[in-house]
Amino acid sequence: MITGKVVYIVGVGRSGTSLLQSMLNAHSKMVSLPETQFFRKYVANRKKREAIERKGAAGFKSILLNDPVIARLKIDIEDLRTLHSGNLDIIEVYQEILSIFKSRKNTEIVVDKDPRNIDFIPCMTAIFETPKIIHIVRDPRDVVLSKTKAKWSAGRPYWLHAMIGEAQLNFCHKNTRNLTTDNLLRVCYEELLADPSEILTKISSFIGVQFESSMLDFQDSAKALVSKEELQWKSETIGPLLRNNSNKWSKEFTSRQIRLIEKVSKFSMKHFNYVPWQDANKGIDKLWQPLNFIKVVSYFFNLLYELKVKKQCR
Repeated sequence: MITGKVVYIVGVGRSGTSLLQSMLNAHSKMVSLPETQFFRKYVANRKKREAIERKGAAGFKSILLNDPVIARLKIDIEDLRTLHSGNLDIIEVYQEILSIFKSRKNTEIVVDKDPRNIDFIPCMTAIFETPKIIHIVRDPRDVVLSKTKAKWSAGRPYWLHAMIGEAQLNFCHKNTRNLTTDNLLRVCYEELLADPSEILTKISSFIGVQFESSMLDFQDSAKALVSKEELQWKSETIGPLLRNNSNKWSKEFTSRQIRLIEKVSKFSMKHFNYVPWQDANKGIDKLWQPLNFIKVVSYFFNLLYELKVKKQCR
């Protein structure tokens, strides 16, 4: 089990994870890895991890050298001590990477941000002694809208984005019911925009540091974390804080789209206190059958999603 203070930022994609990452990285006692998906791809998936370990350090070294996002770490893979030992242990490789980043800023707190790690919280608690997990949530209607515009997700229909987000939040809820407030903190994206000082003070206390005003001046921090390939969908992170970056769904979605998203996102809407649109029931009679159908489809989608992720972690 890895010791030391590791802070994970998780959440459904387009929930504000990059913004929060940049804010924490601007703190003098915290350093963040750029988003490389290392934990998700090589640590959390137990079967894949063990299969790679059986092939040995040379094979894993080749995998890392050919993984384009690993280059964002700006680490000489050839110099990693854990890749020159007799038996490959990918968790030890991960620990060494975290240690390298800690030394760069002379700190003991390292942040690893990957929205998709929302699926692998049980792996974090199994590997780390006391992980600090920050789950940022956002209005699912704005999440879906944002996903329809981001380059990496624009090709999928809006209703599929709603289903994926709801499946992730349902699965996350099941996996975090037994976690204490020492390990898990949920923050609301809209509250972070409205009063960043208050929310960041709360987050700092959770991590065990004092709030610093530098966290509000996060643009330079963001530039160091966002790659050129990510600028299309993360450009807002390197600019001033967009305090009005909420409720855009009400202006851009039709009533039919809103009603469908709310129907699919029923759990997250209620659990995180997002108020249904007051006009969403207009014309509901015409939508009744398709909405019931989408509800059934969403239910089975949640089950299949959960089974898929559980299979990876066995």
